[in-house]
Amino acid sequence: KEAGLGYELIDGRSVRIDSQLLHSEIVKPAIGFLNAEGFEGARDEFLGAYEHYRHGNHKEALVDALKAFESTLKVILTANGKPYGAGDTAKPLVLACSKEGLIPSYNEAHLTSLVGVLTAGIPTVRNRHGGHGQGEVVRTVEPEIVAYGLHLTASAIVMLAGLESKRSRLAL
Repeated sequence: KEAGLGYELIDGRSVRIDSQLLHSEIVKPAIGFLNAEGFEGARDEFLGAYEHYRHGNHKEALVDALKAFESTLKVILTANGKPYGAGDTAKPLVLACSKEGLIPSYNEAHLTSLVGVLTAGIPTVRNRHGGHGQGEVVRTVEPEIVAYGLHLTASAIVMLAGLESKRSRLAL
């Protein structure tokens, strides 16, 4: 970072910095929330996504980003004693958080839009670019797509884990 190379050492891993603003306002707060007790698996997946990104393993970065997103949702549901299926993917997990009131429902239109953004965001990027067999032609994933997916995941984690943190403090 001091040399202007665009990396920062966080929890023993080099994290690429594409934008200082996004890094300080989204990525670092996401890691901060994931350092809380219970989020160890999600943190490992999230930092693993950045590790893959740093090494140019773009498909793997997207896969780990989605894992971190799904793990975050599972931790939140578990912490609140809410059920979910063992094999649930992002969409059913987001819908479970919505149904259980773990995502604010200011109004139905906003909630529907928020669920749409969360379920169509990182899962779709990952599915289109790294999650399924590529067939006969080798697909390349542009670093800008990966950066978008990682920052989208970090933003969702900040919102979801931030809300959970508030719930936890209120319960005390």
